[in-house]
Amino acid sequence: MFDILSLYNDCAAKQLGLAVLPIERLLLYEPAEIDGVWFSPADKICGLDIFLDEVDDRAFYPIEGTCGDQVVVNLTGDSLRRINSKSSKVSKEIFDDGTLVVCPVSADWELFKIFSHADDVSLLISLSERASSALDIPRFLYCSLDIPEQLPGIPGQWKDSHGIFGGAILGPTEKGRLIGGRKTSTISVAGGLGLELTPLEILALRKHDCAKLQQRGEVGEISRHALKLLSKAMYSSSDTLKYISIIALMEYLGTGPQYTKFEEVKKKLLPHLARNLDEYRRLAARFQIFTSHNQDGRHVGYRHRIIHEGDLLEEILPEDKQRKDLFKELQRYVEKILSDMCGQPEMKFEELQNWRASRTQEINRNA
Repeated sequence: MFDILSLYNDCAAKQLGLAVLPIERLLLYEPAEIDGVWFSPADKICGLDIFLDEVDDRAFYPIEGTCGDQVVVNLTGDSLRRINSKSSKVSKEIFDDGTLVVCPVSADWELFKIFSHADDVSLLISLSERASSALDIPRFLYCSLDIPEQLPGIPGQWKDSHGIFGGAILGPTEKGRLIGGRKTSTISVAGGLGLELTPLEILALRKHDCAKLQQRGEVGEISRHALKLLSKAMYSSSDTLKYISIIALMEYLGTGPQYTKFEEVKKKLLPHLARNLDEYRRLAARFQIFTSHNQDGRHVGYRHRIIHEGDLLEEILPEDKQRKDLFKELQRYVEKILSDMCGQPEMKFEELQNWRASRTQEINRNA
């Protein structure tokens, strides 16, 4: 069991609050702490009912007076804040079952008392993103670009929420709030069962090199951001957007935040992937197809055709299996490069580039 009241008391002693958010399509059997965020089946959270009792979910309309037969109400300030959240259909029932996210909250709690509804939604979205970031490593290890049905839902959303986010936030001293609202999103969550994390899988991800990224140097920082970019690619609303996102991720893995032509980028990536010169040359030709390649006077590179000629990946590779095979291939490359980088999180990026150059020389010497 996971004691939410003990965690709340620990947070309150540090002037932190605590938030509880629903999440769909994430199946766990026991509570698990991942990157500072707790994920747990609702029935495994001890004290959840007591915690929610401290959350005020009323929507009230303070009467200012009457005008003839009409009741005049004040719909400003806190009243409007409550009404807006209540109109989003958020209720305590969304915490009754399924998996819940429990996340510490840092805020100006005096300012929180006078938040507008827009402020509430902004805080809620930031908590959702924080919880989603904690799932970057599980997605990297256990989800696939070609199987979106494996992806967990979005923290803060629940079954049939239709894009609405909801959560309960309890500050260190005052009554908590049940807040909800909508945010425009470009991500897409497919149907399916989502992500199942067994206790053994939780243990494995804690021992993985990616878990070392909390104590990180330049390579660790780049690796951590790359995991986030991979997650965003997985939730792309079309295969074309997914493809462009993965190519952008590979560029980032190659040269970090510095823009470089992909011809140079691939030279940074291939040392991770090729075991000999034949493989190096084969992969180099393959990477040209991914980006820009002229064949018999016409462009056949996928990215060039998408960006410069307006084609869709769904038109370039019309068969669903072709696109799935492509994403499987790209994911293999990304996983190998990222695994190498996650194994050396304290390394300076210049040192990594030097290793890549040395590895390339070694491949050429062993031809």
